[in-house]
Amino acid sequence: NNNNNNNNPKRLLYRALVFNCSHERNPLPLLYDLHQSKLFDTAYFCRADFERPSAIPKKLEDDWLNELLKCSDTHMSDGEVGGREDSGGATTTVTLANMRDALASYHRDTTQQNASTNGKDCDDELAFVDKDLSASSWQQTLANVWKIFDLYHHYIGSRTSGKASS
Repeated sequence: NNNNNNNNPKRLLYRALVFNCSHERNPLPLLYDLHQSKLFDTAYFCRADFERPSAIPKKLEDDWLNELLKCSDTHMSDGEVGGREDSGGATTTVTLANMRDALASYHRDTTQQNASTNGKDCDDELAFVDKDLSASSWQQTLANVWKIFDLYHHYIGSRTSGKASS
């Protein structure tokens, strides 16, 4: 859930992305662009009614974590996620592992800071990045990718753009 209501408290429309992609394609660029569009309130990842046999093995989640992703975000190249600017500076190449590592670091720092100031733990939602992200299905793998995008842009993206994160 990206909690985007187009800044209209009277909006009654709830927009859901229903996403289906075979394991033979790289879904990261499309998922990233869809996430960045902020057109959807939530995303559902579904199976096809049928699928043909494939000679291409399914990538494990660790393989997707190391897949290169080109981003146009300005905060991606600031050292926050270990991204590197491509020629011309228009895009930055990062991996989900870079995003996850930035979230894990932010989670540790915030947990330590909160524990020392008020004894409370960091947002439980961030504990997601410290867990094993092994997925039981392709759809769960895609949901985990979406969750990393969500958490990164909520916690790290808002911090680097000067907005307060909650």
